[in-house]
Amino acid sequence: MQEEPVIKENATQRSSITFAALLSILLAGSVLLNVLLARKVSSLRQQQASVEASDRLQVGASVPPLTGYSVDGKPMSVSFGDPRIPTVLYVFSPRCGWCAKNIDNFHSLIAQAGARYQIVGLATNRQDLEAYLLKEHLTLPVLAGVDSTLVTAYHLGATLTTIVISPDGKVLRVWTGAYRENTRHQIESFLGVHLHPCCDEGSSEPKTDS
Repeated sequence: MQEEPVIKENATQRSSITFAALLSILLAGSVLLNVLLARKVSSLRQQQASVEASDRLQVGASVPPLTGYSVDGKPMSVSFGDPRIPTVLYVFSPRCGWCAKNIDNFHSLIAQAGARYQIVGLATNRQDLEAYLLKEHLTLPVLAGVDSTLVTAYHLGATLTTIVISPDGKVLRVWTGAYRENTRHQIESFLGVHLHPCCDEGSSEPKTDS
């Protein structure tokens, strides 16, 4: 009868040890799960970044000459053969809200860089294009349509996009979106122009026609 407290004490100790061991196992499992989840999230982010990068035109890529149709439906081509003059390709749409907000800076770019660069427009949407060009007083060469091979080669889709192409057909720079803050400063530095603050700096910017 005197050994009963000792037996109860040993049972309690064993129970405490078992609980502590179980708790340690659970904590270790939780840490391991968090590590695995973190690695999975990192891997997914890397995959997403890789997919996004593959969907963009990369600096250094070679692109073919631009061929397609003018606003009035006639065949039109743009070559990059002049060794002195790179080309600035401005991809826009009459239905793009950010293109409308960026129009004053595009006029500034044409006025200041037009003597040093061949500036060409490419419209991703032909609807109301002629009226849009008249309204915005844009007299630069504009491609109103290109075939699917050029859509793929230039990764066309997002508006607006500004692409600088060397005389030998190599992509020098690509900027997607209106000329806001960092983009504006980069364009000013690269093209040697002076632009003005554009759009609402705190708003999110759509990447497709709006």
